[in-house]
Amino acid sequence: MEIMVQHKDKELEEEKQNKSELEEKLKEAENVIKELRESAALEAQKHSSELWKHKSAFIEVMSNQRQLEAGMGRALRKIEATKEELEVVLEQKEEADLMAQKLSMEMVKMHKDLEQKDKILSALLRKNKLDTAEKQLLLKEVKLSNAKRQQAEIETERWRAVSESRHERHSLRSMLTNPVNSKLDFYTGVRGVHQHATEKLVFVGQESVEDRLGN
Repeated sequence: MEIMVQHKDKELEEEKQNKSELEEKLKEAENVIKELRESAALEAQKHSSELWKHKSAFIEVMSNQRQLEAGMGRALRKIEATKEELEVVLEQKEEADLMAQKLSMEMVKMHKDLEQKDKILSALLRKNKLDTAEKQLLLKEVKLSNAKRQQAEIETERWRAVSESRHERHSLRSMLTNPVNSKLDFYTGVRGVHQHATEKLVFVGQESVEDRLGN
């Protein structure tokens, strides 16, 4: 009986020891689980933080991409507008070049015309100077001719007066001597022919000078 009690005590002792060991293991397991939970929580927090960082970075990347796309769109539109403006400027430049060529040709033509007109004007001025000098000379000739004509008229009147006076003096003798009368008629006829010829020469000279002035 005592042996059975001892045996029973031994079993109880073993059970108690096993129970202690189990409790110790359970406690260790709980500690491990707690550590694992804490580690998992830390890992989860860390992972969540990483995920948030990645998410923030992704959001920032997407925002930057949208801004970049918007900027590229504006840049493309600006490039297109600049291209159109450049085409317009090139067209205007071509038109300006054509206009410049046309104006240059017109300037050359105008310069030639001006040179030609200048030559003509110079020739006209030279001719005008010559004509002026010639007119002055002709005016002098006219004045001289008029003076000569006036002198001739005065001389003619004088000879006419002399002729008439002589005719009156000799008319008294005409009844006495026919030869003397004949000589007087001959002398008077000669003087009349001389007067007519002188007047005709002066008149013809004046007409020639006036014709030259008119031309």
